[in-house]
Amino acid sequence: TLATAGKAVAGIAGARVHDDPDRWTCACGNDNFSWRLVCNLRSCRRARPNLERSGALPTAAWVCFQCGNVNFARRTTCNMRTC
Repeated sequence: TLATAGKAVAGIAGARVHDDPDRWTCACGNDNFSWRLVCNLRSCRRARPNLERSGALPTAAWVCFQCGNVNFARRTTCNMRTC
């Protein structure tokens, strides 16, 4: 039934988030997996707090000031299509 399908989808989505104990919440309120370096919400894209201090950024990587995308050092322009 439709109600059963809705419960299954909600259950799966909820389980995926809770399986990651190191997830982080952005200032916008979006919940992100631990491996994300920027917020997954398209209207936000803020860099994960304390990236530089935590060592989570790849060596010499840079964060785009317009969209928050983390770029490898070899890039001279942001890799984000919408930027």
